[in-house]
Amino acid sequence: MLSDNLLSNLVQQAVEWDKEDNHNKPPSLRTDAHLNALVKCINGCGVCFSVWEKKNADGKGSGTFDFTSLMGSDKKLLLEHLPDKLEGVIKPEGGNTVIKLWKVVTNLMCQENYTHSLDEST
Repeated sequence: MLSDNLLSNLVQQAVEWDKEDNHNKPPSLRTDAHLNALVKCINGCGVCFSVWEKKNADGKGSGTFDFTSLMGSDKKLLLEHLPDKLEGVIKPEGGNTVIKLWKVVTNLMCQENYTHSLDEST
């Protein structure tokens, strides 16, 4: 679904931004500040959301991330509130474009037909 892909893109962007910021830092000073800010922003939309790193068979981090799958009413809340909360949470370069894209998708997806199909999927 398009909204899932957009959300996945935001998560990946936050993870990459954290990697950039942590590149030359010793492990004790590395943070997930951007990913944490994104999760807090999404939770601020009234949605229970979390992100975690998948583990390899040996129990170590795989470098790939997964996140809470959103359904029906949570997806509606996210689409309704997230675009206005993204400024300052996502990378400034291209941030306005990403926000505009979210708003366009939100307008398209929140039309009556799409909203009805979301209700049926819950």
